[in-house]
Formats: sequence, C-alpha cells, structure tokens
Amino acid sequence: MVYYERKVGDYSDKTITMVVKARGWDGWYAYMDVGPFRDPSYPDFSTAHKKREEAIKLCAQKIRADADGTGKNAPHLAWNGYDFLHEISFWWDYKEREISEGRHDLRGQM
Repeated sequence: MVYYERKVGDYSDKTITMVVKARGWDGWYAYMDVGPFRDPSYPDFSTAHKKREEAIKLCAQKIRADADGTGKNAPHLAWNGYDFLHEISFWWDYKEREISEGRHDLRGQM
C-alpha cells in the first residue's frame, strides 16, 4: 500500500515514535517521530516513563487516540490532510522500509 493511503494504525509503535534517554533521571522520553519535517505546529504527544518500551507504547497510544478523535482535545492534526498524508506518513513509510532492510537503526531505539 502506498504511504498516502495508509492510516496511523497501519504503522508499528516503534515506527511512529522516537525515544531518547532522559537526562537527569533514570527514564525515557518518547514522542511522535515526524522525521525531517519537524514543525513547531505539530502536536506534542511526548511521554516520559522509567521503562523504555512503556514510554513508546504510551506515546503511540496518545497518537492513535488523537487520530481516532478520542484523545484529549482531539484531533490536533488533520489526519487526512497534507501534513499527515504527504509528510508524516511518507516519513513513517520510509522509516519502516529502512528498518525492514536493516538500514535504519532507529537512532538508538533498537
């Protein structure tokens, strides 16, 4: 399926999020990975948790809830609009292919 026909639910948690080690405490931060298209107007679904996998899961849940219209103040993004279909979904599709072919290291996420 081409990227502009895909929905948020078509991607794995690790594809739609980025996770980084927290500074100053023993935990992790996960946020929506929009790749090189980062824009200050994109919503913040960041999540902090002591366990790395839990931070990823909770952040992905926030993203999916927003896309479904059930999240707090949802939707924050036009999930059928240009930003999602031609920037974010394009990036997630690319990232997913790179991971499957062993060329993307998830920036330390694996």
